Amino acid sequence: MKNYEQALEAFKQVLALDANNIHALNHCGFTFYHLNAYDAALEAFAQVLEKEAQNVRAWLGRGLVFIAWKKYPEALEVYNQLLTWKPENTEALNNRGWVYYALKQHEQAFVDYNQALSINPNASIYLYLNRAWIYAEQGDFSSALEDCEQALRIDDAHPIVYAYRARVYCLQGNFEQALANCERALAQDTQSADAYAVRGLISFHQGDNSQARNDFEQALTLSKNLFWIDEEYARVCSTLQNAD
Repeated sequence: MKNYEQALEAFKQVLALDANNIHALNHCGFTFYHLNAYDAALEAFAQVLEKEAQNVRAWLGRGLVFIAWKKYPEALEVYNQLLTWKPENTEALNNRGWVYYALKQHEQAFVDYNQALSINPNASIYLYLNRAWIYAEQGDFSSALEDCEQALRIDDAHPIVYAYRARVYCLQGNFEQALANCERALAQDTQSADAYAVRGLISFHQGDNSQARNDFEQALTLSKNLFWIDEEYARVCSTLQNAD
């Protein structure tokens, strides 16, 4: 795992020498974002955009902050604006697709993922993984698992691939494979919020509410961008509270 605190200090040292260094400001913004310091991240991106109004990285970062805050209409507006002058930016298409997914507008999300993949089939593992979840939620597990395989062909060492494939298996009801993929993700990254979240889903579906809550809370400590476990987490907490 990256040491974001050390990285932040390094970027601040650069800015102490050159306060207008856009590269360092953007890096500060993304580092603040990973530290869940979203107000500071947004301020860093705002400083970049004051100096360079069409800086793509800053626009992408602003959108991520709004997603983390679950301000999906604001995030959608950011990506819509960015895509008006960068229509083939696959990262913006992927992020907008994620916003549509959060808003339960799955068809629109599907369009963005497909468009990005038509521009560059190797642009990002997340395009395949995010599309895989839509396939899985529609019951098309064959296509979902094929998209996971495509992501593995691009990067078979990234723990997020195994965490996302675990959720596909979980939705399929194949808890053995789901758990195996979670454990593989956690073996590669002990701080994988997605892996803890999916492991919580597995425990939830297997009726182990106590373990589910533990994993959900660990996941939410590591990341605030896990809206897809909100319903299950609330049900687990309610069940355990009623049991007490």
